[in-house]
Amino acid sequence: MSIKYCLVFLAILTTILALRLLDLAHRVHGGGAAKATARQCLLPRVHRTPVPLPADYPNLFGTGKSSAPGTAARKVAGKPSPTEMNELIVNGDEIIRVQGIFITADERYAILETSHRSGKHQRETWKVHPGEQVKQYTVSKIAAGVITLEPPGNGNIIQLRIFKPLEK
Repeated sequence: MSIKYCLVFLAILTTILALRLLDLAHRVHGGGAAKATARQCLLPRVHRTPVPLPADYPNLFGTGKSSAPGTAARKVAGKPSPTEMNELIVNGDEIIRVQGIFITADERYAILETSHRSGKHQRETWKVHPGEQVKQYTVSKIAAGVITLEPPGNGNIIQLRIFKPLEK
């Protein structure tokens, strides 16, 4: 009877040892390692406090309010989406550019500039709020770095970013 128990005990130990060796071989060959998903590889978000404005920040466009302009909306790859542009050409010769976007607790407005390609007309500067008309377009939304223009009718919505001329 004792030899039967010894053989059963020895079989159990051999089975446990074989399973442990199989598990070790599986881990060595990388089968047991969990593959990292894209969500696990993301870097943690870092909270940065906004830069305080100096007390001598200039009076912007005679409004009596001082605030920093919004920055241009940039994508991760540094390329704008197809609907975002730096300038909008109207009537073949007239160009509309966003010079600044200002968002305060009380109001939200953008400074637009219209000029002509030929340069024969003077540049005009406009201060626009959401809902106002610019040429044949209506300003529907002003966000940090981008304003949204809606054409008359049911045309495509146009987003204009803050105009930054190319540096040479």
